[in-house]
Amino acid sequence: MPNIPEIKARYAAAIPEPWTLRREDDGGPNVDVMSGKTVIAAMGDFYPEAEFIANARTDIPALVEALEEAQKKREQTMTLLRTRSVNKAPGICKAIEDIWGESE
Repeated sequence: MPNIPEIKARYAAAIPEPWTLRREDDGGPNVDVMSGKTVIAAMGDFYPEAEFIANARTDIPALVEALEEAQKKREQTMTLLRTRSVNKAPGICKAIEDIWGESE
């Protein structure tokens, strides 16, 4: 499982503005990852990689938020199952715990 606090600390420390791509003024293949007027990374002709890096500034926080929401829903589901299903259907509760990789 990824270390969410470390990931959050890294993106919190990064330049916060949206990152964009800028091609060379002469129409050449070189591309830079920019934040405003600041070059974050000079990527040469590695456009797919530059696009990935530029989008990571907004993609990673969104993915972390989605993961945290899924983990919260998972915990709520497991709590509900434990409180309501243990006596009625212990096999179902155990099967779901096995799927989530969680057992007591």
